[in-house]
Amino acid sequence: MLLGAAVSPESAEIAGQWADGLLTVNAKPEQLRKVVEAFRRGGGPGKPMFLQVALNWAPSEDAALAGAHEQWRYLALGGDVNWDLRSPEQFDTATRFVRPEDIRQSVLVSSDPGQHAAWLSEFVEIGFEHLYLHQIDRNQEIFMDAFASKVLPQLRS
Repeated sequence: MLLGAAVSPESAEIAGQWADGLLTVNAKPEQLRKVVEAFRRGGGPGKPMFLQVALNWAPSEDAALAGAHEQWRYLALGGDVNWDLRSPEQFDTATRFVRPEDIRQSVLVSSDPGQHAAWLSEFVEIGFEHLYLHQIDRNQEIFMDAFASKVLPQLRS
C-alpha cells in the first residue's frame, strides 16, 4: 500500500489521484474535514485514511501540560521556523517565550481519559480508520496502561 502524505486540502486532492490511502497529522477538526473532502474529491473515496495524533496524557492536568511543553514546545513555533533552526541552543532561544498553554494549539493535552476518547472519536467520525497515537511525554508505560484500560474501551464501544 502506498500512502500519500498530505496536510493541506491541495496536497490531499493530489494524493487522492494516485495514492492507495491518506496519511496526515492531527489538526483542528474543521481543517481535517477539508483535507478528507479534498482527498475524496481527488479520487480517494473508499481508500483508507491514517491519522497521526499528537497527544499528551498524564495523571494530572498540570503534569500533562508540563510534559507536553517540555517535550514539544518547538511545535508551537509553527510555519517554517523549525526548518531554519540548526542547533539545540537555537531551538531553546526560539521557544523561550512559548508558554505551556500555547502547546494546546498543536497537541491534545488532558489528564481526562474521557476527553481523549472524545477527541479520538471525533477523528473516527471524520473518516479516519487508523489512528497512530503519539504520546509526547516520556512516561510511556503509564500512558499505555491508562489508554489500554480507560480510553480504548470507550472507542471500541
